[in-house]
Amino acid sequence: MCMVIFAPLFAIFAFATCGGYSGGLRLSVDCVNKTESNLSIDIAFAYPFRLHQVTFEVPTCEGKERQKLALIGDSSSSAEFFVTVAVFAFLYSLAATVVYIFFQNKYRENNRGPLIDFIVTVVFSFLWLVGSSAWAKGLSLSEIQSGKALKKRKRVATVTGL
Repeated sequence: MCMVIFAPLFAIFAFATCGGYSGGLRLSVDCVNKTESNLSIDIAFAYPFRLHQVTFEVPTCEGKERQKLALIGDSSSSAEFFVTVAVFAFLYSLAATVVYIFFQNKYRENNRGPLIDFIVTVVFSFLWLVGSSAWAKGLSLSEIQSGKALKKRKRVATVTGL
């Protein structure tokens, strides 16, 4: 009975955490000619973590020219998989709660109901493990890729703040 209460809450917190996550990066470009420097460039990214679509402008340190750059990487598939598992787990837990409350007699009548519930719960547990691992790996790759993307692109300018 305890899982009836906590399963929907865990599912809500899971997809709210990933779906509402946003990150940021601040960097500075310090040119030899200090008037061309920009010491505060803010770059924001959020769910679904398609970093290659995040663009920003940096000074080239060659006059007043600016160059448009993009981060490298795409971690959207792992984050979307995690959110999808969370949404389906939420819907299943709501359906199971309705069955437990309103159809408890039929649920206990034969052994198929608890067996099916157990199998679905084991499958969702495995999917939670895989989804959480994939999202964590995708998030760490996002951090690594955003740093590598900026370090590879520094030419005349000095990129700091990673």
